[in-house]
Amino acid sequence: MHLGDVVVLPNGDLLGHGVNVAARLMAQSDPGSVLVSADVQRTIRGPLAERLISRGILQLDKMTERIKGIRSRP
Repeated sequence: MHLGDVVVLPNGDLLGHGVNVAARLMAQSDPGSVLVSADVQRTIRGPLAERLISRGILQLDKMTERIKGIRSRP
């Protein structure tokens, strides 16, 4: 999961940097968990926030940008 700009095309396709980052985070997530960016982590409050564990800085496939990844624990 990531927060970022998204463009919705008339046919319903989603484009944008936010979509690209979210797809690459999803590809690196462990089975049964959710991997979110630090941007998402900053918006989470309450009990869910206590279940987030850092995965460190991740190099995302085909991107020069590195993202801090945070995963949820069960």
